[in-house]
Amino acid sequence: MRSTFARYAINAVLKNRVWWWKFAAPHARLFSYLGIGHEPKVWGALRQAKGNLFVDVGSGYGWYVSLLRQNFNRLVAIDADPEVVSWLRLHAPANCEVLNVAISEKDGKVTLDRDPADFIRQLAIIEGPSVRGLTARSRSLSSLFPSAQIDLIKVDVEGGEWLVLKGAHKIMHQVRAWLIELHDPTRKGELASYMAQSYGYKSAWVDDFHAYFWR
Repeated sequence: MRSTFARYAINAVLKNRVWWWKFAAPHARLFSYLGIGHEPKVWGALRQAKGNLFVDVGSGYGWYVSLLRQNFNRLVAIDADPEVVSWLRLHAPANCEVLNVAISEKDGKVTLDRDPADFIRQLAIIEGPSVRGLTARSRSLSSLFPSAQIDLIKVDVEGGEWLVLKGAHKIMHQVRAWLIELHDPTRKGELASYMAQSYGYKSAWVDDFHAYFWR
């Protein structure tokens, strides 16, 4: 009981620090094994995923490309934050390509902002002007991967997941599975119906915010 409580306490404190992510992400498998990993239920759902190509949209400091580096021949980590990407390019697994671009519904430019309530201040696409905003290049997944067969796409983009899905419309038949973080849990039924009725995916909710889709 004490050891379990200690692991939860350590995880709650450490994961709220950027330095923790920079230290822990390259060693994600070890920390997950020790019970102080990030999103353990998500890792439980993905640990058996294998294939040729894994795409991590909103990769942050690379926790999942580190966890899955042995499961896939090729990994692509995508993040809109130039500071995060600069760090990740130095520390990503050897079989991982790192792209600094915002994934959205179309190619062009988008305005990004940092959520002040987010402990690591991740960038997210926002609507309208912002004095703190950052203009960034955007790409759709259909544009980035026009012919690639993708075994798994993980999406964590601070509320922009619907834009990512719209931009993937042309390649949905090429994607075997998705792990999507939904930032508005009141739309769980809408997301499941959209993926099932539009593209034939089966679904399972890993926790209150993460859904796994496969076919």
